[in-house]
Amino acid sequence: LEALEAVMRGSPLEAPPLEEVWHWLAANERIARCASFCEHGAFRAALDAEAAAEGGDEVLVRWDAARRELKRVQKECTWNASYLRVVELPLRNLDSDDVLEAGSMPSVVKGLMRSLQKIYCTSAYFREERMAQLLRRVLKAMVSKASGVLVGAYRIARPSQGIGAAMRAAEQLHDGFQAFVDNHFISQSSSASSPSRPSTTPSAKGSAS
Repeated sequence: LEALEAVMRGSPLEAPPLEEVWHWLAANERIARCASFCEHGAFRAALDAEAAAEGGDEVLVRWDAARRELKRVQKECTWNASYLRVVELPLRNLDSDDVLEAGSMPSVVKGLMRSLQKIYCTSAYFREERMAQLLRRVLKAMVSKASGVLVGAYRIARPSQGIGAAMRAAEQLHDGFQAFVDNHFISQSSSASSPSRPSTTPSAKGSAS
């Protein structure tokens, strides 16, 4: 149960957005191994032996509840890993130092946001506050990249990378942030209405997907 709780907490809120993808990919494998182990005949025999030693069914009742929780979490991990695997590459590209040099930041951000919107609209689990947290991480990563590239006021006349490169980087950042704004899909009221992570019970909208 401790392992399940750790999985459902997700990656640390201060971690880069790519960490959230890696968290669910790793969690999916970890929970699948746990489920496979729990289905092994030797495990069931040990469980029955413990129940017999204690002279009651309490052990089996507790295990049945834990098994149901394991299956529920495994289902969520499978779906989250499947969905978030789609945005692993664009998040890698966004994190890369080459995204500005290649002039691709606006298109990377636009594609990423559209993929996240599809996840938001079709996933039964990755919704409301959980998605809002991921979007905040994406924005924080963009701000961090901008702070490392933009020239300070005292060097604006003679940027170290040259005036042409500095202007191109600034234009890329401007268009990248504009792409984030233009393709943002969660209203402030929607995310504010869910102070904690959303319920892991599939919604009707997600169940229909």
